[in-house]
Amino acid sequence: MRVEERLGHRYSWDRIRAELDRMHLGDFRGPAGIVHQRTETTTFQAQLFQAIGVEEPPRFFRIDPARASM
Repeated sequence: MRVEERLGHRYSWDRIRAELDRMHLGDFRGPAGIVHQRTETTTFQAQLFQAIGVEEPPRFFRIDPARASM
C-alpha cells in the first residue's frame, strides 16, 4: 500500500516530499564537543512515519565529547 493511500489520498507526493525536506541534520560544535542533531519532527512528518510503520530517525545521531587536554 502506498503512503498517500494510507493517508487517505489527502496529500500529493509533492506535499509529502516538501514536508520531509524540512527535516535537517545540524552539526553543533562547542567547547564540550560536537553534537549531530536533527530538527524536531512536525506533526505531519510523525503522521507519515506512522502511516508507513517506520520509526522516526533519532533526534541525536552522534555526540562526540571534546577530548581532555593533557
